[in-house]
Amino acid sequence: MKRSIVKQTKRAMRGIWLAAGAVTMTVAGCSGKSGGGGGILSGGSGGGNVATVAGQAITRGELQGYAEAKVGEQALSELIDYNLLMAELKSKGLDVSEKEVEEDLATRLREADPATKKQIERMMAQGGSVKDALERQARLRMAIEKIVTKDIKVSDAELKAWFEKNKEKYYPERVKLAMLMSSQKPRADAMARQLTAKDKTAKTFQQLVDEQGKIADPVGRGSTMQTPLIGMAEMPPFLRTAISKLKPGQVSPVLEMKPSLPPGMKNPPKVPPAYVIARLEERQGTTFESARASLEQDYKLEQLARREQKNEPQLSQMSFDQAMMQVRSSLPPSTSPSDMWRAFTRTAEQKIITDLRQKGTVKIDDAFYAELAANYRPAPLPGAIMPAPDGAPAGGAPAGGAPSGPPPSAPAAADHPDHPGHENH
Repeated sequence: MKRSIVKQTKRAMRGIWLAAGAVTMTVAGCSGKSGGGGGILSGGSGGGNVATVAGQAITRGELQGYAEAKVGEQALSELIDYNLLMAELKSKGLDVSEKEVEEDLATRLREADPATKKQIERMMAQGGSVKDALERQARLRMAIEKIVTKDIKVSDAELKAWFEKNKEKYYPERVKLAMLMSSQKPRADAMARQLTAKDKTAKTFQQLVDEQGKIADPVGRGSTMQTPLIGMAEMPPFLRTAISKLKPGQVSPVLEMKPSLPPGMKNPPKVPPAYVIARLEERQGTTFESARASLEQDYKLEQLARREQKNEPQLSQMSFDQAMMQVRSSLPPSTSPSDMWRAFTRTAEQKIITDLRQKGTVKIDDAFYAELAANYRPAPLPGAIMPAPDGAPAGGAPAGGAPSGPPPSAPAAADHPDHPGHENH
């Protein structure tokens, strides 16, 4: 069970919400099976050709028809579930405001690794249905969080006490760094001299990062102009000590990277030498006042995660902190606490989706999606047999009306083997 939670969380985090939003809006932009104007690839700019191959045009309608045939059922399911959740949110007197969506996207953009950040920026700059996809996925995630935690209450005094108790664990000081890496001490020393030289041998940090990216040294190719936000508490001691003395823009001396080994380990594995020069790019601290807008929801998610852990026989044998460490070890250092807590709340989220699907408020009109419609029939009464669709054997929906797909809050599209966000493991 421990391994399955880690694996599930890694899948959910892969590509974050970009992939799911992109697929959803691809099909949302289609008209019928094969056409319609605009869509995610055009930003709503109309039809026309999207490519020409050996003199043969690939039209936008052709591309959209192919996309719908390939992932249309999954995307339609996500759109239906989105609308079910928005209606449920409203019925509970809850809301996800535009400001919350904007702040969520800004936070995720700020904390993303460089590659993801570039992808988000490109999609936001495109505007139209592309940006709508990102906003829709952010709203969806926050909506289901609010629904599953609606019964958890907290006073302002309790919230502040919780924050002070967990500040170092959940909201440690974080930094962004530029880093020059090398497996050769002489090369690292040479770069340090070039950074401070006043003559023609002087080079900028960017020039040296570019050079390291082209050499045969695998360690050197890890050089970067910007890391994601890294918690100071998560850094190895040698780096944390050096960074704590720097102000933004200042550069560390050459540091030897020494792996942290468990106490008493016999015959530790041989680790290739590595040296780093770090420049502090940004330092972020968290206060109760600066984080107040999101703290209440964080508190509720953590309480729900603690409750859900106790419902799992194997996980209940672990402390909550041990379970969190297991999840954290499989994710990037910049992963937010809320994304880790949701590793434990997915069962509760799925139950919400299942219950909404079984209310019988969804009617799927297109015969192409007749099989999908089975997931949205009312739950059978005990002992009852669900009527079968035309031409199908009796029994109808899966036992208990259980949905066949994952909750829409997880970026399921990123797990599709043909989707750009997929990674084989």
